[in-house]
Amino acid sequence: MRDRRPGGKGRTNNCDPGQKGVVLAAGGFEHNASMREEFLPKPVSTEWTSGAKGNTGEVIRMGMTIGAAVDLMDDAWWGPVWSAW
Repeated sequence: MRDRRPGGKGRTNNCDPGQKGVVLAAGGFEHNASMREEFLPKPVSTEWTSGAKGNTGEVIRMGMTIGAAVDLMDDAWWGPVWSAW
């Protein structure tokens, strides 16, 4: 896997998915309407979140595209939120 983050050093980490698991700690998908519709209980809306704007699920989708197993996609940390803006 190559580090392509802005300011990253382009380091390559060798990993063999056949031997070890890989954890992609990349946030959630609370700002992705289609993933919320696909995985979460209805009704859903991206307006109902105070999560980071960058949590759009693209890393989760990339992992799924190459065959990564996912679990608990229908679960979330729910809590009341009040917006002051």
